[in-house]
Amino acid sequence: MTSPNRYETTYIINAAIEENMIEDTIAKITEVVKEQNAEILKLDKVGRKRLAYPIQKKHSGFYVTMEYTAATTSVAIIERALQLDDYVLRFLTVLIDKKILGQREKDAKKVAYEKEAAEAVPTTPIQN
Repeated sequence: MTSPNRYETTYIINAAIEENMIEDTIAKITEVVKEQNAEILKLDKVGRKRLAYPIQKKHSGFYVTMEYTAATTSVAIIERALQLDDYVLRFLTVLIDKKILGQREKDAKKVAYEKEAAEAVPTTPIQN
């Protein structure tokens, strides 16, 4: 069996529905991902945004980005659940390749190093 790949799915929920319905939709999609033995690494609720162009005569949407590890066959099932949900306007799933993961690690180390260096600089008051 191959090791699971890392994916990122961004989906847009109809922003015209109530807040609790948006949360229920997110919970339902998250449950489908977990049923596929996928591990959700990051779930980012971006929020309501105006769409660049109308989708199904809607002008705003609630954006959600989810990063997870899953088997290749599981992605089709997750996308099917997104497709069948009446409140999901659009979705996009991308495979995160190893080069991007390596660059993310480098960036995280660089930020940590810069933060550590900034904390190490002593702050002395200027004397006249």
